[in-house]
Amino acid sequence: MATKQITTRIEEDLIEKVQERINSIKSDSRGGTEINLSTVIRYALEKYLEEQKEIDRGVVNLKFEIDKFSLSDLEKLEPTVNKLSDTFSAGYKENIEFSKSAFMLDEAIKYQIYKLKENK
Repeated sequence: MATKQITTRIEEDLIEKVQERINSIKSDSRGGTEINLSTVIRYALEKYLEEQKEIDRGVVNLKFEIDKFSLSDLEKLEPTVNKLSDTFSAGYKENIEFSKSAFMLDEAIKYQIYKLKENK
């Protein structure tokens, strides 16, 4: 694939944060990872374009910190995830990915409920 060099301005503190993360990844990988600032920027651009395509298609993403929910809220949320999974299992082509995400969310909720009950 042909490449093109670009020049960009990036704040120093952001570069320092990225460089710290790169160094952390390199130290954890035992020399098996080739990563540098260019790799991170390319990945960020690809991710940005992917997210924009999803926005154009009407894809909705939901992110939250599950450990911020109370036990009662999690217990209310648990059956809702099952209902969502049932609703979307009507033959959508994205069903496999949604089912996987719903399963992971359901398991995360169950585990968090377990942890909260154990700490009572």
